[in-house]
Amino acid sequence: MPILLAPFADSLWSGIPENATPGSQLSQPAGLEALLEYNGIIIHDRSVYDKYRLKAIDGLHGGVGIRVNEDTNPGDHGSFPLMNMLDARSIIIEGVISTGNMSKMRDLQQALRTAFFSMVERPLIIRTGNVNRDVYVMARINDKIGMREEQTKMDRFTREFQISMRATDPRIYSVNARTYSKTDVVDGDSLLSPVHAGNFQASPVIKLDGPMTNPVLKNTTYMPDENFQRFIKINGTIPNGSTYTYDSKNGTLVNQLGVRKDSQLDVTSSQIRLTNGENILQLTTTAT
Repeated sequence: MPILLAPFADSLWSGIPENATPGSQLSQPAGLEALLEYNGIIIHDRSVYDKYRLKAIDGLHGGVGIRVNEDTNPGDHGSFPLMNMLDARSIIIEGVISTGNMSKMRDLQQALRTAFFSMVERPLIIRTGNVNRDVYVMARINDKIGMREEQTKMDRFTREFQISMRATDPRIYSVNARTYSKTDVVDGDSLLSPVHAGNFQASPVIKLDGPMTNPVLKNTTYMPDENFQRFIKINGTIPNGSTYTYDSKNGTLVNQLGVRKDSQLDVTSSQIRLTNGENILQLTTTAT
């Protein structure tokens, strides 16, 4: 079987001798040129006088920590490489609160504490002004907000702040989800070609409408660094009028009432993933 390695997009880094080249305007995520939105609050809105101004963001552009997995080679030098995994993502936001009077300063301080004091992960959205380029990461605060009470400006009121966050899911998602559907499913094989615009494996949510018997859904496109095709096999029948939803991120299968149907997932199934570019999904089923 072929092992398809992820091609590197050389057009992203290459240049020309004559002059500077325009960027693609497609690379993610944006940074200090964008707005940050979290739990109803907007940071770095330069259109207003009283504002939160961003100074630095750490943890979005430098990548994610890697959990290195390997077994020691007892009979020779080195180790045997196992599957590496991405670690959780740590994010640090540094900025300055700038206001025209002390009363408004206290308002913005309290609003910042209130918005970020969340015990559950919420979307930290990076707003670019183009919803097709907006992305988010699910995160929550993991330490108190650093905010020292010190007046350093004579002509205006400013307070520096630092927010530390943790994202247990390190992936950065597009705000706009893509949806693909196929209605003319017949006995035998049917194909669907979703396109994944990201640069990391995506975990789709797949819905299958009955009736179907023993459906097998396979991604015939190989994932980078893998030599097998990922697929799920559902044993038995999806009844007429029922919809089974497979969440590849969690590996769960439920019907339209939310009842778990994991017992119908064949033990040979592997979690469906989508790689960058076009993916060819093949559905094989009968009694449609």
